[in-house]
Amino acid sequence: MEYLNKFFGNLLLGEKNLLDNREMQIKDSMMSGKESSQKSSQKSSQKILELMRQNPAITTMELAQLLNISRRAIAKQTALLKEKGLIRRIGPDKGGHWEVLNDQK
Repeated sequence: MEYLNKFFGNLLLGEKNLLDNREMQIKDSMMSGKESSQKSSQKSSQKILELMRQNPAITTMELAQLLNISRRAIAKQTALLKEKGLIRRIGPDKGGHWEVLNDQK
């Protein structure tokens, strides 16, 4: 019961109780996973914008290879960048190019 009180105190109240029950230990990495995920996606977005500035004809496959992430992750990032009004695709998927609309250096 004491473990659960500490656990919920950490979860709901932001307390920093040490959770030392070996069978049910919860690591900090799980709690901060979303923050690091957001930071890495922001870094990916900035890298994508920079690569598109350097080479407007770059493909999503080339972006994925250069950034060492999946093509699906590139698709999600470009969709977010389009939604934010930072990029626009001019022309078809094959033969078109990217236009960076809002320079955030």
